[in-house]
Amino acid sequence: MSEKLKLIQGIFSSSDARELLLTLIQDKINYHEFKNYSRQERFGQADPLNTKRIAELKELKSKVLELIMDARSLDMELEIDATIEISLTKKEKSK
Repeated sequence: MSEKLKLIQGIFSSSDARELLLTLIQDKINYHEFKNYSRQERFGQADPLNTKRIAELKELKSKVLELIMDARSLDMELEIDATIEISLTKKEKSK
């Protein structure tokens, strides 16, 4: 079973788009940093998947900022359409 849900849909000023998108991205970065910290405390090493995802999100953040700066310099707004797809999957077996 899977479901597609509209997370963001609309036209936003550069400042509203910046606040909305950077908050979402930063929350994801914080989530993965917390997971890394927790693993570091428990096992003495960071999780490579979380570390990789943090780097990807930071790159995404840079690209979003660039788009927002372009919109601002051209006196344009940003149309954002963000859909998430959620699927139910079987649990992984514990190690």
